[in-house]
Amino acid sequence: TGAILTDATFRKADLTRAQMSSVSATRVNAEGAILDLASASGINLSQSTLYQAVMPDIDLRGATLTSAILILADMRRGALGSVTLTAAVLSEANLDQASLTRAVLDGAILVRTYMPGADLTRAKGTEITLRNVNLRGATLTRATLINGIFTGSDLSGVNAQGVDLHRTDIFGVALVGADLRKANLSRTSTYRTVFTNADLRQASLELARNLHEAVWKDTLCPNGKVATDKPCRK
Repeated sequence: TGAILTDATFRKADLTRAQMSSVSATRVNAEGAILDLASASGINLSQSTLYQAVMPDIDLRGATLTSAILILADMRRGALGSVTLTAAVLSEANLDQASLTRAVLDGAILVRTYMPGADLTRAKGTEITLRNVNLRGATLTRATLINGIFTGSDLSGVNAQGVDLHRTDIFGVALVGADLRKANLSRTSTYRTVFTNADLRQASLELARNLHEAVWKDTLCPNGKVATDKPCRK
């Protein structure tokens, strides 16, 4: 606890149940390391490499992982509340059932990331890239994810009440059965996005684009009316 491990190498090391809270570990190489059940709240892992790291059930609450490489990392059920993931790369990472409440995701890159059931309540980020991400059944209540690019991702069944997606490009995204009540979808682009059975009551679609290119079937619109085939009115 409180140690300084800058530029250290833990490649393929077994750090199961390690106690690393508040450690400064910038630019660490922990490729393939095992951190199952490790306690690392408040750790600074900025610019570190955790490629293929095995970290299910890790505690990273309040940690800083700015520009960290987390490609193919296993963080299932991880506690990542208030974590900073600015410009982090989480492509093909496993965040199934992980908690990212109040996480900071500015410029984060998520490609083919697996995170069904993840909790992103009140998470914040600008210019996020989500490409072919599985977020089925996730929670995005009151999250603020603006000016991003969401393409080909599955957000079916998400609880996203009050989510702010202002100016985000939502291309080919599945929002089947999503709860988007009071969501801010203003100035979004919704090309080929599927809103089947979604609930958009009291949501804002002001200046949203490509609404006629989206799929509307049994969708509850902002005005409470049901849309079938034709888009909800702005």
